[in-house]
Amino acid sequence: MAKQSASKSPLRVVVFTALSIILTWVPLSLIILGVWTPASTTITLLFSICMLVPAFSVVVTRLVTREGFKNFMLRPNFKGHALTYLAAWFLPPLLIALGAALYFVIYPANFDLSMSTAAEQIKAQLEAAGAGGLVTDSYIKMILLLQLVIGVALAPILNIFFCLGEELGWRGYLLPKLDECMSVPIAVLVNGIIWGVWHAPMIILGHNYGTQYSGYPYIGIVGMILFCVFVGALFSYLTYKAKSAIPAAIAHGALNGMAAAGVIFNRGNVRIFQGPLPVGYLGGAAFIVAGAVCFLLFIRLGRKNKLEQAAASAETTAVEETIVVEAPAVEDAPTAPPTAETAEETAAEETATEPTSPAAEQEQ
Repeated sequence: MAKQSASKSPLRVVVFTALSIILTWVPLSLIILGVWTPASTTITLLFSICMLVPAFSVVVTRLVTREGFKNFMLRPNFKGHALTYLAAWFLPPLLIALGAALYFVIYPANFDLSMSTAAEQIKAQLEAAGAGGLVTDSYIKMILLLQLVIGVALAPILNIFFCLGEELGWRGYLLPKLDECMSVPIAVLVNGIIWGVWHAPMIILGHNYGTQYSGYPYIGIVGMILFCVFVGALFSYLTYKAKSAIPAAIAHGALNGMAAAGVIFNRGNVRIFQGPLPVGYLGGAAFIVAGAVCFLLFIRLGRKNKLEQAAASAETTAVEETIVVEAPAVEDAPTAPPTAETAEETAAEETATEPTSPAAEQEQ
């Protein structure tokens, strides 16, 4: 049964990937082509709905391919994986902070510890809405700091529903199926590439990178694919460790909730492909390092699996080739040709030992 399931993995990879891309790209393409012109709030809502598409595609794929619904990767497996869950919760904010710190070290003129730039921008938005006189700069700064604290503490839970919609698909379903078709490191790489390509129409609509940059939208799409490869390696490692998609969903929620934290301390225009956002190569440097480490761990895991498979194969072969040693048969000793005397003696012995009837005994 397991062999049949593995043999259908390539088909399930194709069905799931096609469904996820088609169901996401079609409605977003209508906006890109100008067929549908919704408000910006509607587009934001549509992006959130798209996050549920991978989970929906898992259900459809399982039904179409008659796979059933076992091992949905929803069991949390808390026991023995406390460190995995702690890493999922707190590692993304830490990596975001490290990336932003690196960006501000390289661009110190952009660092605004007082958060005055962010406060001024928020105050301008409030004034445009007719509520500018209701709050002071100090109050806005306090709210910004409070958002950071709430983001670290609650973002994983607040974002868990939509992030689980993605992670049940990418890490909970697609990754194990790819793993059945190829080595673990390659499966993680392909998983990240597919995840990045899935974001393409969102990038065209300005998600993460905007639209005002040289090489739009191709540079943004490539940047997103690279980002997804490294971040996906981290999420994949959390999934493998806990054998559940929930840690990846927690980490995804933490990333989404804290991604803009560095902007609060930025002065001037944001260098979108540098930082301080984690989608820039400086702002995302810590994620790149973490993802690279995870890839090395996956390579090591792949080698370990190969050694274990080789050892198991050698043991099986040794058992099959075991020869049962039997004792050699004892050969009869050579006999001399019979003589006339021995022939008479043999005949007499046969006569003596030959069974006789009662009538014969009487005649004798």
